Amino acid sequence: MYKIINLNDKEWNLDKGLITSGRNKKYWFRNNKEEVLFKFIKPNTREHVSEKIAYEIGELLNISVAKYDFANLNDSVGSISYNFKDKESNIEYFEIVKFIMDEYPNYDFNTMKNENNGKDYSFELCLEILEHLNGEDLIEDYISMILFDALIGNSDRHHSNWGLYNKEGEYFFAPLYDHSPSLGFNLTDKKIKQFYKDKRYQNSVLSSNSKSLLKLNDRNIRRHFDIVKYLKNHYKDILMNFSYNLKESLYDKNIEKILDNIPKEIIDEFYKKFLKTLIINRRNKLIEVIDNE
Repeated sequence: MYKIINLNDKEWNLDKGLITSGRNKKYWFRNNKEEVLFKFIKPNTREHVSEKIAYEIGELLNISVAKYDFANLNDSVGSISYNFKDKESNIEYFEIVKFIMDEYPNYDFNTMKNENNGKDYSFELCLEILEHLNGEDLIEDYISMILFDALIGNSDRHHSNWGLYNKEGEYFFAPLYDHSPSLGFNLTDKKIKQFYKDKRYQNSVLSSNSKSLLKLNDRNIRRHFDIVKYLKNHYKDILMNFSYNLKESLYDKNIEKILDNIPKEIIDEFYKKFLKTLIINRRNKLIEVIDNE
């Protein structure tokens, strides 16, 4: 059973105060071993559940995702992520937006657009940046990140929730994080019941309304599985390896094991059943898109 960290215990100390960046209230805490960021969940969502499941799926698929646990602070439930940015003294962490703005100073941080040359935040722009930094060494992890987002239905892969480590001039991917807007995090029980009854609505959840912020700019494609179809024509070997990994590691029993380890005070059986259905369907859809000629 996954633990629920109690930040009210004396071992935890408020470290850096309130963090107001992003859409959620956050606080840094520290004990004598670790530094963690507690994030409150927005009302009527299950963001903390999405964060934890995304981490556990990443572990199964050998995709580097920041570690998350459930946590309590006072009377609030949420999630904590463990600080990975201060990894070692000779390793620096940079969000991808830093590299974009180094290359294109007129890129607007808030709008993620560049009115001067059309170099808006997109798959193509980030690919260009990564190729300049380390060539092909970074591309497989980049494509795997996009496939991972398609798997969990992550709608918010913006320029400040992924980045790179720099060790003595060599760049490599840091753990992915901020997967709260995934896995039906904001669906009400009423909508979940509709998901089972209404095939049209089910398709919208799984496919037609499953969209990425990291779009294909040249074709203005945002739907996760349409992006995967495009990638298959350019990075077939990477996609086939990802599909193989899904079949070998994310089988039904492992999905059930993740869900069964979530404490009952976090989710009930109704939502657990929905999550199992959703993850299996998204996995099967991703395998189908990759494998079918």
